[in-house]
Amino acid sequence: MRRRTLLALLPLTVAGACASMRPGREPIEASLVGLQPVEVGLLEQVFEARLRLVNPNPSELAVDGLRVRLFLDGAALGRGVSGEPFVLPGLGEVVVPVRMGLQTADLVGRLAALGRSEGRFAYRLEGDLLVGGALGSVPFRRDGEIDLRAAAAS
Repeated sequence: MRRRTLLALLPLTVAGACASMRPGREPIEASLVGLQPVEVGLLEQVFEARLRLVNPNPSELAVDGLRVRLFLDGAALGRGVSGEPFVLPGLGEVVVPVRMGLQTADLVGRLAALGRSEGRFAYRLEGDLLVGGALGSVPFRRDGEIDLRAAAAS
């Protein structure tokens, strides 16, 4: 009887331990610092995106890989994955490359919309760092606006 009680409480104990790892953790900060064409095709464009990841927490993260999605003006534009392991130092940052595929039709549609938007557009970068252990994955997200007129003037 006592053994059954212990076995019944085990999942609650494990769930409580996992939940206690997340509180107090600041979210990972991410930004897109570069986008270079790698392959240009009729149906798909492949870019190498360079992501700056900032860890505001004191403990490092051993990352096994990542997933990322890019949105422009609320519409999905591209996605990419990387299985390259890296370490995101505690209270530090790292720039990682990830190949990102964009459908040509989506890219052309977004560029046409940019022409009608007076050079301003909203973007969202979101994804997950794939880590081992109890965390499993650590999400990141960045919302912002780019003003191409201001960039061209500087």
